Amino acid sequence: MVRQSLWMLLATFLFAVVALLVKMASDFYSVWEIIFYRSLFGVALCGVILRQKHISLATAHPWRHFIRCAIGTTCITLGVYTVSGL
Repeated sequence: MVRQSLWMLLATFLFAVVALLVKMASDFYSVWEIIFYRSLFGVALCGVILRQKHISLATAHPWRHFIRCAIGTTCITLGVYTVSGL
């Protein structure tokens, strides 16, 4: 129980750090640039992990992945826009 609580505290702290960095970056970059650089880091990290584990990106459900991507991009965009506007 204590271990899970510590992970939740760490996640809360990291989300606060991300919000702080987005707020600071919004003075110099547009919302789309912030999202691009944030996503670039995630794609690079996932690419390294997939390559090390020899996992393919092929999928039987490309349309579902596209919808999930569109919804996720919309959510991230709204979140960054909201934080930068505060």
